[in-house]
Amino acid sequence: MHLMNKDTLENGVLYGLKAHLDSIVVGHYHMWFILMIIGMYMCTPFLKKIVSEEKTTKYFLGLSFIFAIFITWIIQLTNDFIAYKNDFAAKVVGAVNTNLSSMCMNMVLGFSFYFVLGYYLDKRKIEKRYRCIVYIIGVIGFAFTIIVDSIIAIRTQQYCNNYYGNFNVNVVCEAVAIHTLVKYHDYRSETLNKFAITISKYGFGV
Repeated sequence: MHLMNKDTLENGVLYGLKAHLDSIVVGHYHMWFILMIIGMYMCTPFLKKIVSEEKTTKYFLGLSFIFAIFITWIIQLTNDFIAYKNDFAAKVVGAVNTNLSSMCMNMVLGFSFYFVLGYYLDKRKIEKRYRCIVYIIGVIGFAFTIIVDSIIAIRTQQYCNNYYGNFNVNVVCEAVAIHTLVKYHDYRSETLNKFAITISKYGFGV
């Protein structure tokens, strides 16, 4: 998304700024992450305090993983494979959802988990033997995403993307594996380096 495009040149810079702001706020669906990044930067002073101590960082990541990802993932699995045909399981899921809402664990929910996790993984050295385990788990997570969604889609005869979301255990496994691969891969190809730099220009360095 370039500011100095044809419309901007024809209608002026102010028009271009307004058009791009409109696109970010109410426009293109794939620009959702810009607002998320803005929110993360607004919270950075608080998150900086969390990552200043390893014990606190681990505690935050543990709480966030449990309440933002693991429990909701288990609930989704239960809904998709048990609760839809079992009234008791459906009641249990409903009760768990109600209690989770009552706990109001908003502080550890959302993309702050990935923000802190990325920082933690970047600062922590992972030995080669453990990296292999991370890669295997990442592949399993990727396979899980495809297979489980396919099973549900075939059963319901409807498109299913229940396990493609960012807050699923399988997707977290994929993300950690990719982060680890990128971090420890030896980029000796100048062409690949230039390609990565070019891509990063259009992805805010992500």
